[in-house]
Amino acid sequence: MTATAYQTLKTSNTSSYNATPKNIQELLLTIGFPQHVYGYHYIMYSLELIIKNPEILHHITKELYPEVAKHFNSTPARVERAIRTAIHITWLYGNLAMINTIFGNTIRSDKGVPTNTQLLAGL
Repeated sequence: MTATAYQTLKTSNTSSYNATPKNIQELLLTIGFPQHVYGYHYIMYSLELIIKNPEILHHITKELYPEVAKHFNSTPARVERAIRTAIHITWLYGNLAMINTIFGNTIRSDKGVPTNTQLLAGL
C-alpha cells in the first residue's frame, strides 16, 4: 500500500467502513511491522476488536489486553510487552515516511515511540 493508496483508503473511510483483517495486515506491513514477533499478531487482533467496539480503547488494560491474551492463550502483561516491543522495532527499522504520513505530528518526537494506546488509536 503506497501513501496514495493510504490517502484513498483514508478519504473513503466512513462510519460504515468495515476494515478486514487483510486491510489491517496491509497497513501494518506497509508501515514496517515485523510479522515474526508476537506483537504483530496481537496488534492485528487488537485492531479488529477496536473496530468492532471503539469504546474498548478507553479500557485497554482492563478489557483489551485480557481479551487478546485470552484469544492467544497468554497473559495481559505479555500482550502489553509484545506490542511495545513491536512498536520499538517498527520505529527503528520501519517505513518512516509512511509512519509520518499516518501519524503526522500526533506523536511527540522528543518521546521517541508512541505508547501502545497512541499507536492503536492512530491506526
